[in-house]
Amino acid sequence: MHRPIIETSDVCFAYHDGKPVLTGISLSILHEDSVGFIGPNGAGKSTLLMCFNGLLKPTSGTVRVDGLPVVEANLKEVRRKVGWMAQDSNDQLFMPTLFEDVAFGPLNLGLAREEVLSRVEDAFRQVGLSGFADRAPSHLSGGERKAAAIATVLSMRPEILLLDEPTNDLDHASRRALIDLLKRLPVTRVVASHDLEMILELCRRVILFDQGRIVAEGPTAEVLGNETLLRAHRLESPLSLALRR
Repeated sequence: MHRPIIETSDVCFAYHDGKPVLTGISLSILHEDSVGFIGPNGAGKSTLLMCFNGLLKPTSGTVRVDGLPVVEANLKEVRRKVGWMAQDSNDQLFMPTLFEDVAFGPLNLGLAREEVLSRVEDAFRQVGLSGFADRAPSHLSGGERKAAAIATVLSMRPEILLLDEPTNDLDHASRRALIDLLKRLPVTRVVASHDLEMILELCRRVILFDQGRIVAEGPTAEVLGNETLLRAHRLESPLSLALRR
């Protein structure tokens, strides 16, 4: 049986204005599972993702990654295990060349040059960008930029991949390529997205959030097929699921 790799207990979070963003979030995500976070804008999905790798600190409650509490003393080890892909690829592509971007993380770990080169080459291969090492990020298409952003994460060899709206601003072909790439990666995936067609294809189960709370969770097709539930939370069932009936 797969072990829990992310666990939260009664997590609450509020920004400086005091308005609650997350309230009483308790969940467990298993090793090598693929879980979708869905819900309307402002439901707390992205905020919770950022609590998983310590980018945000819960106001109360606990988060554990592979048994480690996500606290200041453990952040270095937690971030070795947890890869984060932001909505905007520009947040992860800031060096003159893709090689420098993808090598940035491993170099900061103090790895030997041979290991860094091996990781960079492997990351480029996994995302289909072999031969792109000397390219400038500004010369890439939207789909290539998404793939390059994932490569910067994969070079760290994470066990968990957190993705915030990964298909945003992609054309059909780039979106298709990204989904196929994510399906191949042998890691735990947690995906926050409004792209419910992608969630249906990529995730084994989903958790529905609204107003900072978990309101439903279960097998993906079961939750996304519940039109009454989705409408109550300002979502629509994927068209492809409706066509299967």
